[in-house]
Formats: sequence, structure tokens, C-alpha cells
Amino acid sequence: MRIDVRHASPRLVLALLVLLTGCSSERAKNNAVPEQPEGGSDSASFDAAFVDASDATVDAQTDAQESGVSDGGASDGSVAAANCKNDSPTIPPEFADHSKQTFCDHFDTFDIQDAKHAPDGTWATTFHWGSPDPSQAEDGDRVLFQNPEDEWYVSEFYSPAGVAPVNPFKIVDDMGRRVLRIRAEPAPPAMLPHMQGRNYTSGMISTHASFSHRYGFGVIRCRLPGPVGQERGAWPSAWWLRPNGDWPPEFDLLDNALGAKAWVTAAPGDVDIQYDTLGDNGNPGVDFSAGYHEFGFGWTATEISWWLDGKKIRSAPTPATYHSPMFFLFTFAIGASGAWDGNAEVKPSTKFPLDAHIDAVWIYEK
Repeated sequence: MRIDVRHASPRLVLALLVLLTGCSSERAKNNAVPEQPEGGSDSASFDAAFVDASDATVDAQTDAQESGVSDGGASDGSVAAANCKNDSPTIPPEFADHSKQTFCDHFDTFDIQDAKHAPDGTWATTFHWGSPDPSQAEDGDRVLFQNPEDEWYVSEFYSPAGVAPVNPFKIVDDMGRRVLRIRAEPAPPAMLPHMQGRNYTSGMISTHASFSHRYGFGVIRCRLPGPVGQERGAWPSAWWLRPNGDWPPEFDLLDNALGAKAWVTAAPGDVDIQYDTLGDNGNPGVDFSAGYHEFGFGWTATEISWWLDGKKIRSAPTPATYHSPMFFLFTFAIGASGAWDGNAEVKPSTKFPLDAHIDAVWIYEK
């Protein structure tokens, strides 16, 4: 998801320098029990932390990755979840040599990561850089402050002042698939005083504490919010960031803030490829809420590329900042006033709850 620097706070930049570090490179499976099936459809989104990286930092982290040391605390080792089935995405011929599957999750269960309750899980459900307001440090990871967003990221473990938790995550059956549903909906009145002016609860997932990689081919198979005309305000995103908070790089595989038929991609930090919009021009007539699609990220030392259902949509030279490990995120923001110049705001036609469905996430490396 792209960062709107017009809304950036200097205090945020300072806060991003204080990051969580260290996390076991060994991953223990959380024995979560899937909930009963239920229908739905929608997606998630979020934006990046940004601190300019010096050449020395980039070089040091590249050396660390090559020696098997993680960049910022996430594991470089294989995370083949117990949820990984005998199922694989479409791998383009030019990535046929990327046969090592280093990450896989098919979401038969949801392996949540929480510092207090499930520290060895796979998926963190908040950001990791804190609040620009020190008085709100505990809740500073529950929204991307520099963007006009109206959601508050929660989980089953978030219960401020004893308020009953809202769990946006559920394993459901959808279109013949067992998937993770992430739900965005109006917050209950008792929780609103604890959400710093936001109006909706939602969910995000991140491998910040469990997995990062340098180069490879990454795929997310998902169904985006819909139906068309009732999903405006939904702002789901799939993207990659540096574990230590340096920005750029940020790779936006998917930024779906302009409706179920729009697909926006970006590689912020490189002026030649920043915030390119494919949308209907790149994929005429595709309704991403009507079925599951595979969105792919190709990343080599010389080229980054965007893929849809095994077809290359576009590519660009790899920017200078894209040579250190990054981790994966999927965020489900809700657009507030002014989001994307007003085009991503909640409309009178928007129908809540909005649901995002994720069938699987894979990472392949050489």
C-alpha cells in the first residue's frame, strides 16, 4: 500500500526508528481450531514505514542476508506451515528455477502471532513501529497514521479497558475453498473511545516476526471485496516492506482502493515506476470480487515484475533499494475522507460488513 507523504508526521519518522527486534528463527505451530464455515468477500490494505536508508545500512543488511542472518528480526528460514497443502500456484517459466518453497500457508487454520498470547505464531496482526504519539504507544500499531484511513486493526486478543474483543479473522468455506476471511465492519460503540477517532474494525496480517526473504517469486491467491458498487471504501493491499523499517523499499503487488475492477501497483521510492495504475486498462472487465485470482510478485537482482494468474502484467528494473530482505503484509484498510482524492471513501452505496478472502500465500526462491 502506498504511503501518502502529505499526511506524514515527523514524530512518526522518529517513532519508526524504535522497532521491535529479535524473534526466534524457529517457528512453532499454534494449534488454532478453525471456526465454522461462513460466507463473505473482501480484502485488506495498509501503508509503509519510511526512514531513509543509508548505503552503509543497505550494504550491511545485504551482507547479513547472504550470510543467513535476518534483516530486523524476521526469519530467513523456510516457513512451510502445517497449513500447507499439496497445491501450488502458477509458476511462470522464467521462474522455473525457483523451486525452493520457503513459505506457504493455505489457511486451514489461522496461526496468529501475538507477543503476549502466541509469540511463536506466523501472522502478526498489527504493525510494528509504534505510535507518533508516545501516550498512545500501546495502540500505535493499529492504523497507518500518515494515510487517511478509518479502520482500527484488531484481533481476538485486543480488549481495551475490558471491552469485548472483535475478531475480524475467521476460517470459512467460500467457493469450494477453505480460506481466511478478514472482515471490516462498523465498530461497536464501546470500542470507539479506544480507536483514536476511527470508525471501523478490520484486520491485517504480516510476516514481520516470522519470515522475510530477498528475491524470489511470491503469490497470493485471494478474492477481493465486492460486489461491484457496494464495496467502495474497501482498501485491501498486498505488499512487501523491510523488517527494520527502512523506506524505501516498498513493493505494492496489489492496492485495491478504487473498486473491485481496479488493480493498482506501485514500487515507491523509484521515480520511474512509482504509483502506476493498471486498473481497467491493464485488466479490462475483470471483477476481482467474483472469483479467486493469483497475484504474483517477481523479484530478481535485475527486475521486479507483476503477475496475474500466471501472466506478466508489467515489469521494471530493480531499484537500488530492493536488494535486502523484505516481509509480506496484507492489510484491509477502510478509506476515510480524502482517501485517494476522495475516490476511496466509504459511499452511501457501501454495504457492511466487507470481507476479504485469502486462499493461500506462497514464496519460492532459488
